[in-house]
Amino acid sequence: MRLVVEAPALVSSLRRLFGDAQARTFAEDYEAVSVLGGNHEGHVVREPAASFNPRVARILTILIRDVEIVDVVVLRAALWSTVADPGALDRLKDDSIKALAIRVLAQDLMVDEVVAAIRAAIALDTIRHLHMTSLSSEARTEYLNSDELGQLVRENSPVPLKLKLKLRHAVAFQDRVLEHSVDQNHGQQGDVVDAE
Repeated sequence: MRLVVEAPALVSSLRRLFGDAQARTFAEDYEAVSVLGGNHEGHVVREPAASFNPRVARILTILIRDVEIVDVVVLRAALWSTVADPGALDRLKDDSIKALAIRVLAQDLMVDEVVAAIRAAIALDTIRHLHMTSLSSEARTEYLNSDELGQLVRENSPVPLKLKLKLRHAVAFQDRVLEHSVDQNHGQQGDVVDAE
């Protein structure tokens, strides 16, 4: 199974938490979601031979380790919330997983703690890899200042505190990366002007 090869640490956690049969169900979901774009990382640029933990595995790991979610429905819904096309959720047989994944993917900003936690885990993973993207500084800044991200990190959001703090830290880090990038670009331009 693909999950066993691509994310063995996650498989170990799933087996420990839920047993072999449920871990196989996660592996089957992972297989389907991978084909449906769940591990697609947009503009992330990696070295060709680089070893890395796949996106879906990272998101589930955040929910298990940082939020201590050990609910099969919530974790499977999180896994399915990574698909590129929400229409793919129609293939889900479990209505509770499907309903939760649909709520995560909806554009509604008013959400409960579970939906907020899944969205925050996805956002945290995206932010942690933002500096590895081919996106322009403007596009990265726009993402960091988006309404959805702002809703997740605000004081009274339903995101669990530990995850909210990690999100804030990741945003602050990426802001510093962007500032440093802008400072370097201005310095390089200044060097060219001074040399003339």
